[in-house]
Amino acid sequence: MSAQTTSQKPLVFHRKAAEVDGRMDVHYNEPRWDDCYRELESVEKDYGSQSLNTVTEAFNVGLTTAGTSYYQDNGVLFLRGENVFERRIDLTSTTYVSEEKHREWLTSQVVPGNIVINLVGNVGEACILPDTIPEAQINRALGRVIARENLVSTRFLETFLNSDLGRFQLVRYSQGGMQKRFNTPDGVFVRVPVPEDKHLQQIICDRYDKILAKANEIRSRAQDTSAERLLLLGALDVVFASELGLPALPTEQVERFYLLPVAKQGDRLDVLFNQPTRRDIEGRLLALGTRMTRLSDVLELENERLDSTALDAYIGLEHIESSVGRVERSAAIDVVDTMSTANAVKNKRILYGRLRPCLNKVAWIDGDESWDGVGCSTEIWVCKTKGCANGRLLAAFLRSNYGLGQLKYLPAGARPRVQEDDFLSVLV
Repeated sequence: MSAQTTSQKPLVFHRKAAEVDGRMDVHYNEPRWDDCYRELESVEKDYGSQSLNTVTEAFNVGLTTAGTSYYQDNGVLFLRGENVFERRIDLTSTTYVSEEKHREWLTSQVVPGNIVINLVGNVGEACILPDTIPEAQINRALGRVIARENLVSTRFLETFLNSDLGRFQLVRYSQGGMQKRFNTPDGVFVRVPVPEDKHLQQIICDRYDKILAKANEIRSRAQDTSAERLLLLGALDVVFASELGLPALPTEQVERFYLLPVAKQGDRLDVLFNQPTRRDIEGRLLALGTRMTRLSDVLELENERLDSTALDAYIGLEHIESSVGRVERSAAIDVVDTMSTANAVKNKRILYGRLRPCLNKVAWIDGDESWDGVGCSTEIWVCKTKGCANGRLLAAFLRSNYGLGQLKYLPAGARPRVQEDDFLSVLV
């Protein structure tokens, strides 16, 4: 039917004329909505559904005129889009309007128990106004939702609006160019599954709360793990700097805007490869002269392949822990049904994940267990050390910012991979 940019990739699709109803724009007709509606319909088979406007006593936009000229330092709280998130109010940034204006603007008044929902930006994120805020005004980026309690509880409606089934409908019916907006009259098109049993509505909300709490716990642990990995990388840098006399690295290893004459760009003209940080790290290591060598002098890639039918265990990128190098051997061999071969894994080898090197998937295989019949993804290189090179030390170096600081700027292509020649040219 048309094309648009989604996640920096062109999206092209076709729709039959009979499948297009109501709106002709690309956003509304994207294929992703098809799966969402199939899931919604599976729920409707059990509970039926009613429109959002039917299950609410009120669903309206906030103050329709600009309120900035009425802002003041005290009075009645004036909520804006930046204050409302999924199931919470953030009062880091606050402003107020006078009591007089609050009494005048009736349709944008909210009280505890009302649902406040984002209509612009984070469309669909909603929360129940807590008792700690006795009253407030909302701006035009927000909407007021008052549940029809004889049909749905306020808690159930808030849960549904924040769920994938609720939000996808609100996002789909949003309109606009740079910033999409959901218009409240379109609430007639939003389908809300309505279990008649209020106790069942409560059970659904309780389960959703448990799932959300578990997800937040996992997210918190992931953040802690990321922080620990950064500390580990920093500790590795200190060891290499103090024990091997390597130079200090740039304090900020981030991508930057820069200007570089074409004559100085060498064989590659891409922006990532010519980042000042990469050239800075390489320059500091080159200054060490003969103390540094190229990876090709101490390591070689092995190309032994195993047929997928001969595998007893399989290692994918997901089985190598980022920045740490721990390897988990997967017992689920059915994942290889879609591939014909895998790289053979052997003891005393370095495994290097060449796809998206910023993930820092580098491991040293060592131990008494047998690696016969173990294969790995073809996105993982199996590397054998040469001569007296220490494989464990090399793997640690590649995981450190001395190695990662070179490797993460080397990939090319839509799916960023490190090429063999670039990998073997890394300084160690």
